[in-house]
Amino acid sequence: ESTLERTASDESSVSQPYRLRRELSALEYARTSKVVLIVSAYGLLRFTAIAQDDATPLFMSTPIYTGGMGMDTKTIGLALLGRGVTLVLMVMFVFPHLKKIYGSLSLAKLAAVIIPVGVAFFPFLKEVQSVTPSWVLYVLMQVYFVLLVFGFSIGFTAVTILVNNSAPPRVIGTVNGFSQSAAALTSAVAPAVAGTLFSWSLTNGLSFPFDSHFVFFFTGLCSSFVGLILYFLPKSIDSRATEDTPL
Repeated sequence: ESTLERTASDESSVSQPYRLRRELSALEYARTSKVVLIVSAYGLLRFTAIAQDDATPLFMSTPIYTGGMGMDTKTIGLALLGRGVTLVLMVMFVFPHLKKIYGSLSLAKLAAVIIPVGVAFFPFLKEVQSVTPSWVLYVLMQVYFVLLVFGFSIGFTAVTILVNNSAPPRVIGTVNGFSQSAAALTSAVAPAVAGTLFSWSLTNGLSFPFDSHFVFFFTGLCSSFVGLILYFLPKSIDSRATEDTPL
């Protein structure tokens, strides 16, 4: 009889935690630290991408005497043309190969290093503009955009996978809803922030770094927090979560 009681007790102690974990609601999973962190990283990454996309053509079209590059719309279009093609190639061919070797979390951390540096570096191309032929500047800009698109493409793809890995399949729809809501919010705010900061930098009369460089420095600083967030994520997020995965 004591053996039966001990067996029943052992079964109860083993099964009870699993029962409790299965009963967690979608909202309870969405409030776990792992989900909050990765959703925050996704929102910040979207803010960075939208702000950079907004500030880049503004900087390129602004007259040289006020701190920009003084380019016309045709030149800007040609300079930005390669970004879309590069993005498709990176996502379709480069990222899957790198993911097999390094995993999504490591690639996200790599992107979190490339993006802040890349975003903050862009206004320094103006210094090159004054001392090189236009074709050299064009080549340098294409190299720059390829590197930046590489960072954003692996960053977004890796973080999206990590969002999907952060909770069990039965609640992942809710978690994705939170991540898309965060992205929508930051996407709405980013153009206003970038445009306001760029306008302010052109009229404040302040010197470097508060001149036309400032919006890119600010955006790069914001994106650097993505790396800080990713640092606190467990390695287990590289695999799809189950009901038994530690929270």
